[in-house]
Amino acid sequence: MRLLLLTIAVLLLPTLSMAKSVKLSWDASPTETVTGYNVYYSVHPDVSDPNAVDVGDTLTYSVEGLDDAAVFYFAVTAYDVDSNESAFSNIVSTGMCISPPPNLGVGHVNCTNIIINVGK
Repeated sequence: MRLLLLTIAVLLLPTLSMAKSVKLSWDASPTETVTGYNVYYSVHPDVSDPNAVDVGDTLTYSVEGLDDAAVFYFAVTAYDVDSNESAFSNIVSTGMCISPPPNLGVGHVNCTNIIINVGK
């Protein structure tokens, strides 16, 4: 397992629908064969039925237009040139600023930083 630091920031955009924007960032994987990252997000705590975004070799990504009334959960994976993909990182949420129940497999969230594991 490789440790990455994922930071989540929730910004409310002044629109009629009150959509929120989430900026995610993480440390680069120390594994030399990693060529990019995927960001997954969902309204389900285990990030099932996710939206997936291949963000390439960047270490930040902003998700915009999220429903302000919903809680979203995010995870990151690393991949290599042969499309081998790591397991999900720990999961961060837009609506949790305390430690979630341990049976969800969600990492500790303090509203600013979270340590996530991206195995390769």
